[in-house]
Amino acid sequence: MVMKRKNLLKILGLLILVGNVANAEYSGKFEKTYSKNSDYKMKITSVKSGKSKRNVSKILSNQEIDLKLIEKIGDSNYFRNKNGIYYKSGEKVLKLDGVDKDSFEVMKFGNYGKDKNSVFYHNRKLDGVKPIGFEELDERFATYEGVLFNNGKKVEGVRRIESGDMDMNGLERIRISDHWDLGYSNYFKNKDGIYYAGESKFLKLNGADKDSFSVTFKGKYGKDKNSVYYQDKKMDGVKPSEFIELNDIFAKDRNNIYIDGKKLENFEARDFLILDEKRFEYKNKKYYYDKKSKTVKEDK
Repeated sequence: MVMKRKNLLKILGLLILVGNVANAEYSGKFEKTYSKNSDYKMKITSVKSGKSKRNVSKILSNQEIDLKLIEKIGDSNYFRNKNGIYYKSGEKVLKLDGVDKDSFEVMKFGNYGKDKNSVFYHNRKLDGVKPIGFEELDERFATYEGVLFNNGKKVEGVRRIESGDMDMNGLERIRISDHWDLGYSNYFKNKDGIYYAGESKFLKLNGADKDSFSVTFKGKYGKDKNSVYYQDKKMDGVKPSEFIELNDIFAKDRNNIYIDGKKLENFEARDFLILDEKRFEYKNKKYYYDKKSKTVKEDK
């Protein structure tokens, strides 16, 4: 599922003070401030961490937090102290209601957390979701009993993807690029190989080399050191070193043009010129790809 990713984890800002949160020294007082949620502003008059010292303000929940004992959980925006578990959202520190603080842990990608009874997205408990059977796909998406969650909310109208005998432990969705905005592809990998998420089930790419496997910049094709794939199908005779995805419709290698993994007959790559997303020029004539009929037509 290729969906554009936004930056789900904002820069920590005011909460992350200079130095180690657990070891810093604080003093300050609570001040009531205007808020629809009855939040409080904490004016810290002195912050010491090593040789650093500064004054800051931040928003806290309406339950007093013992700042001397608060500790950040890993690299996430979750925090804990003797009173409970908290999540930093913007300038607010929000308490997780109903959480078991002793068994709470942050899941792999940092946005979801779980205790022995429940699953949380940021500070919000997911109704009816138990930790056993809940699987993260990335920072944004997760599944539970065939239901897809996007940023902690159920996605309606999405078909269940059957895993069959596939080992779901360690399943990782493959990023299109290290560039954050390009997001993720429909390709997944685990210790056993590479898979493509089809409409109703995961499809294994037979023979794919998982260590060298990567996806193209639009996420429609995958390739390893030996072969090129469209979805789960190997493209016979196509060399990965020569294959380029041009846009959402067209791809090419040294000799041929491809649409949805199939060679476009009667068109050679050397005379092919992209004009826009669906139009191209070939030997001084203009053509376009009609998505409805899935055919190439002359643009007269």
